[in-house]
Amino acid sequence: MKSLPISSSFWHQCEQAWHQFLNALPKQPLVFPKNGV
Repeated sequence: MKSLPISSSFWHQCEQAWHQFLNALPKQPLVFPKNGV
């Protein structure tokens, strides 16, 4: 992935935004309801 022409800072910003998104979610384990499966 480091061989891509995209700068590493771009990936760092994406990773930061992803962690911020996860932190914004309710603090509970991701458990999918078994109903309707």
